[in-house]
Amino acid sequence: MRAFLYSLLLFGLLLPTLGVTVMLWQNRLPWQDPPGPWARLGVYLSQHVARLDPDSPFPELRPRAWPHPPRVVADALRVTISALGWKLLSEDGRSGRFDILATSRILGVEDSIILEVGLTTDGGSVITGIARRRSGAVDFGSNSRHLMDVLEGVEQRLPADPRHPSA
Repeated sequence: MRAFLYSLLLFGLLLPTLGVTVMLWQNRLPWQDPPGPWARLGVYLSQHVARLDPDSPFPELRPRAWPHPPRVVADALRVTISALGWKLLSEDGRSGRFDILATSRILGVEDSIILEVGLTTDGGSVITGIARRRSGAVDFGSNSRHLMDVLEGVEQRLPADPRHPSA
């Protein structure tokens, strides 16, 4: 009986821990970057929202600016959204706002993403935004990964010369 209780306790602790570890691992998060793994773990296990914020303690979650005009960045963003397999719910060309739905492949969990392509003072563009889990209190870093994927995807799809967007 005691062995049964110990094994029940072991599996009761081991399986949830393993599940959380797998979910954190699949999001390919930059664990060793500032502010460090313990600070990151605290955020990834306690929040369901990620923002592109200039004051973010996570460097990868700071808005990124490009010398390209907003139209070119919006085009790259549109292609990135499609390539990621997300659903573009709405787009406002005047404000540069994109409302997006990302659905996880494994559990079908939905995240809402709102991005805005804005004009910088030098005529370039900046992307700001927020990603939020539609249900649940924790996202295990998936919304941080969504925002990182957007920024990386746009970066890859922008033309090398911002003066010649078709080049």
